[in-house]
Amino acid sequence: DDIRTGMGINTNVIDVSSADDALRVTQRGTGAALRIEDSTSPDVTPFVVTNSGDMLVGHDVQIQTDNDSGTLFTPRHQIHGTTEASSTLALYTWNTSTTNGPHIVFSKSSSGTVGTRTVVTSGTDLGGIVFNGDDGANFTIAAEILAEVDGSAALGDMPGRLVFLTTADGANTVTERMRITSAGLVGIGTVSPQATLDVGGLSGSVDRTIRVGGTGNVYGGMSVNTSSALVNLTAGNAGVTGSSLGIFTTGTDGNETERVRISSTGNVGIATT
Repeated sequence: DDIRTGMGINTNVIDVSSADDALRVTQRGTGAALRIEDSTSPDVTPFVVTNSGDMLVGHDVQIQTDNDSGTLFTPRHQIHGTTEASSTLALYTWNTSTTNGPHIVFSKSSSGTVGTRTVVTSGTDLGGIVFNGDDGANFTIAAEILAEVDGSAALGDMPGRLVFLTTADGANTVTERMRITSAGLVGIGTVSPQATLDVGGLSGSVDRTIRVGGTGNVYGGMSVNTSSALVNLTAGNAGVTGSSLGIFTTGTDGNETERVRISSTGNVGIATT
């Protein structure tokens, strides 16, 4: 049966003063526990609480999506929309303090019982942000940012790392591309960085490469050839013949000064250009 109040004349308020629940909805059938619509009935973009307690905004059917292991699952809380505004979650804080901005908090316990505590172990997935795209049949993962425990955790001690993953062309699962460890070390193409920036993991004999681009086609780079144990320093100008490699140091005046130059013909100049 329908219960209608106000009929568009007055605003209706439920005002309860009780130690018990102000409103309890128990759905014993297969329909939704709660459905809120606007003046269009049935509304095509409702707010729905299912009989399992799941929440839907903008749609009344739960949609499956991909998780970070390539398995389809059904998220319990979903927002659907046809525009950026109708499918965006926004958090606002109004405060004169320079702190206390809005946050999204991810928390993980190794306990299998809600409300009880068990310490997490190294490598535990603490939460992530997954980016999926529609492949025509399913929402398939394209990229992910993960937070994991990075060492032994204990009371008041929670080492963490961030892991960045993308899906290669022709694939449907993500591969780690970069991580930031609990020590602040950044690894690109390696899961065990040994320096502030550790680059590695490319295929072939030259498997550690850093390339820095300049104006136009000018670039500089450094690579390591593992087959010959050779460190390569490169200066290039793509599409143009002739490039030089310079070595600079900073003098007592604070300015960078060229000290050594290797020309495109292989000549080496010290204190001369």
